[in-house]
Amino acid sequence: MIKDLKSFVNYLTAQELTANQYVLLQMLLTDSFHELSGYSKLLSSRFLKSWKDEVDDLIERGFLEVTDPTDPYASTSFKVTDKLSGFNRCGYEQAHEFWEAYPTFCYTDSGKQLFLKNVSQSEFFHQYLAEVGHDLNAHHRMMEALEHARYYGCLNMKITTWLSARVYKDMQKEMTP
Repeated sequence: MIKDLKSFVNYLTAQELTANQYVLLQMLLTDSFHELSGYSKLLSSRFLKSWKDEVDDLIERGFLEVTDPTDPYASTSFKVTDKLSGFNRCGYEQAHEFWEAYPTFCYTDSGKQLFLKNVSQSEFFHQYLAEVGHDLNAHHRMMEALEHARYYGCLNMKITTWLSARVYKDMQKEMTP
């Protein structure tokens, strides 16, 4: 769910994107090809002409690049270009930054190694975006809490647990004087 609808609508207006175009670009950015395929089939069956028009518009304006000219409307036939900026990319880049900063494993007191990244990046990105959304301030607070936990040796749980249990909120409380 988008946490800040006003920012979302303002972004769509500024970029001159439809909601369907946004969904398509976001799914491509997060490698959600399974969901994208189903979504594009739904749109194609109900709104065939408008779906192709929206994809063509994204290609013409440089948001998408065709990678397979034999079937330019298949979900794996295009990729998002660097023209897309701001609201759309920030969620993906934030999730990627957090993923890279989170330790891959830790050791227990007995010396046993525990794997902390127990999920695919794509699944984690969806979870991260659901929790943090596109809010840069929330992301910065999350990263500060992560650094605090790292400094005090409190990173001993799976990355999905860190988010779902909202452990970062406990870290933020601890950081507040």
